[in-house]
Amino acid sequence: MTSSFSGLGVGLLIVKELLLNKKTQLLLS
Repeated sequence: MTSSFSGLGVGLLIVKELLLNKKTQLLLS
């Protein structure tokens, strides 16, 4: 349970960072 849950947490963090990167790129461009 804990291992899979932590994996989901890491995935969510990666998704958030990717979304932020896309937003910043759109704003800068």
